Amino acid sequence: MNITCPSYHPLWNTWYQMKLRCYRVTHKRYPQYGGRGITVCDRWLNDFWSFVEDMGDKPAGHSLDRIDNNLGYSPQNCRWANCSVQQFNRRTTSKTPYICLTAKGRHQVSISLIPRGKQHQRSFVTLEEAENYRSDLLFERAIHQQLGLK
Repeated sequence: MNITCPSYHPLWNTWYQMKLRCYRVTHKRYPQYGGRGITVCDRWLNDFWSFVEDMGDKPAGHSLDRIDNNLGYSPQNCRWANCSVQQFNRRTTSKTPYICLTAKGRHQVSISLIPRGKQHQRSFVTLEEAENYRSDLLFERAIHQQLGLK
C-alpha cells in the first residue's frame, strides 16, 4: 500500500487513539490507560510510520492488544488480537480456578493469575483430586479476601 498521507492509512486511527488513551486526560478511557501509567514507547509516540513498520497489517477482525496489561505500548508488548483473545487478556478476567482434562487424560486445575498475565497449572490423576485441590484454593482465596490479603 502506497499512502503518503498518514491520516488516510488504515492504521492511523488505531495509532492516534492509542496515544489519546495514554496522554489526553479528557479522553474517556484515560483513567484505564494514562491514568494507570500506561505509555507509548518513544519509537511510536511521534512516528506513525515506525508503528506501521513494527505492527504490520492489521488482520481482519483484530485490534491492537497489549500482551501484558500493566506495561505500555511497544513492539515487544503489542500484537493484533481478535475479540476472544482480548477477552481473556483483561485485568478484570475471572480468577476462579477451573478444571480441564488434558490430552493425556490427566485432570488439570488451571488458575489465571491476573493481572500478572501468568497461569498456574497443576495436574492430578483423578478428577476427585483435582476437585479437592480446586476447593482448597477457593477456600483459601475466600479467607484471604476476608482478611484483606491478596
